Amino acid sequence: MMVIPTYVAASPIAGVGLFAAEPVIAGTLIWTSQFDRTFSGRELNEMPALLCAFVEKYGYKLDDGAWACGLDNSRFMNHSDQPSAMPSGDCSHCYVAARDLAAGDEITCDYRFLNRHSVPGQRLW
Repeated sequence: MMVIPTYVAASPIAGVGLFAAEPVIAGTLIWTSQFDRTFSGRELNEMPALLCAFVEKYGYKLDDGAWACGLDNSRFMNHSDQPSAMPSGDCSHCYVAARDLAAGDEITCDYRFLNRHSVPGQRLW
């Protein structure tokens, strides 16, 4: 869940993206997974295909094989090799601003840190 004000708008990276609604100082907590919804493999198997596709598109695979999915604006965070958000060294389920952000800056992360293993067009389980 985003813990700073954000909005979703057109992105030059990928269709739509997540943007800071106000300035953010580098190192500020901006996201925590504590409010993301986690789904077990069994739950995904029992989901209708459309719901499973939603988790596949907006979710990320956890080390234990479960999937987590943000249900707020965080699901629109795009990938960047030079992300504006990075994992916090103090918190295993938190992201902080990697640099100062101005209002209107796109908030990006490096998907490789999210253990993303989804394959478009395939069911997760």
